[in-house]
Amino acid sequence: MELNKADFSAFFNESDMMEELKKQEGIKYWRPVAGKNTIRILPPNPKNGEKVHYFTHKVHWLDKKPYECLDQNLVDKDGHMHAREKCPICEIANKLRNGSLEDQKISKDICAKYKYVTRVLVRDNEEYKKTPVFYELGSKINKKIINLIQEGEWGSIVGVVDGRDFNLVKEGSGMLTSYDNSNLKPNVTPILSTSKEILDVLNKTTEMSYNSIISFRPKDVLEEAVLNASGVADALGIKTEVNNNFLTSLQKQAPSVTAQDTSIKKTPYSPEKEYDTDDDFDTGVDFNDDDFQASDLDNILKQMKEV
Repeated sequence: MELNKADFSAFFNESDMMEELKKQEGIKYWRPVAGKNTIRILPPNPKNGEKVHYFTHKVHWLDKKPYECLDQNLVDKDGHMHAREKCPICEIANKLRNGSLEDQKISKDICAKYKYVTRVLVRDNEEYKKTPVFYELGSKINKKIINLIQEGEWGSIVGVVDGRDFNLVKEGSGMLTSYDNSNLKPNVTPILSTSKEILDVLNKTTEMSYNSIISFRPKDVLEEAVLNASGVADALGIKTEVNNNFLTSLQKQAPSVTAQDTSIKKTPYSPEKEYDTDDDFDTGVDFNDDDFQASDLDNILKQMKEV
């Protein structure tokens, strides 16, 4: 029997996939190398409706893969407004945060992390010293920049003509990464030597909308991803199986935690202490119990079949 590619066109469109990959490839993030990196933080672009030098959004990391948190109002890369909704990952993180020490660790791992994105020129990088690139500021560095701006003693910091470069000093790696020795350079310098070059950079930032990095996945995709994330199913007392390419989640009775369980010690929920030293894991989002009074999580679990 001869196979006809057109018979399967409704399930897979290769040209659409290639077009989307091109879009994704166009979004570049710069990552600092070990040691000193000299950058220039570019000013907000009023043509894009921006008022501050950075953009904030919330991201969940599940087994080193990012998932945009559904609990935020943001316009995505296609220009669609995503209205805030209950996020299944947030709900499960909230459910685990009062459990055992291991449950609390998982909760911190999967909870939403604030990401602070800005545009920079990298002074000592041939590719990015004239071409702006996105950079995710660490929470401590962003706070330091904001404090310097608000103090007003340093004059302009993000100005394209009268601004100052920033020495970003990266020491250590992983959870031990530190930027504590980073500092602002005192000398005032333009970002480039000619007006034409400066205008070219500013025009490029107009095309680099922060919304272009935002992509929301469907709620059911996040539900499946979090139930399959390392340690989550066991912590919830859930067994997961895959049948015919569909996830089937089977509920088991999770052991309850009582006041007599002296081996379990509840610790204050403070993800910032764990994550703000690593550029990949910035300030965690603390939970507000009022946000979860009408949780969908129990309904999700009740729909699962008992083993």
